[in-house]
Parts: sequence; C-alpha cells; structure tokens
Amino acid sequence: MSSEFVEQWALKWAEGTILGFAKGNIELNRAIGMLRRSMEVVGRDKLFAIMRNIEENPIYLHNLSQKEKAKRLKPLKEALNL
Repeated sequence: MSSEFVEQWALKWAEGTILGFAKGNIELNRAIGMLRRSMEVVGRDKLFAIMRNIEENPIYLHNLSQKEKAKRLKPLKEALNL
C-alpha cells in the first residue's frame, strides 16, 4: 500500500472517530485509542486541524452550535493534549 493511501485512510478514520465521539456513539477511552493510533500516521497537527474543522464548520454536526461541539470534544482534546 502506498503511504498516501494509508495517510488518507487514517485521516478519514480520525474524522469518523471524532464525529462518533461527539455524537455519543464512541466511548472516550475507545476514541482516545483510535486517535492515538491515527496520530502515529498523520501527526498531531493534522489531527488538531481535523478537530478544529469539525468544531468550526457548520457542515459537521449541523444541529449543534460551535460552543456545544467544543464542549463535547473538550475531554478528547484534553486526553490527547491538543
């Protein structure tokens, strides 16, 4: 597999994990483990950018305000030191 494919896959996996956690479908410990694994491939900066994009972009979780998204993702950010 090409490294570009692996990185793209890890980015999508991280995005899905963050969204699943924000929706309440994935437990905190599981999300942390999945994102740590993803961070090994994509790095801390890209993971932070994904999380920030989910918080700020109204396309993601459109039924939640930006404040509510930030509140829901706060435990994840703290656990990953983002």
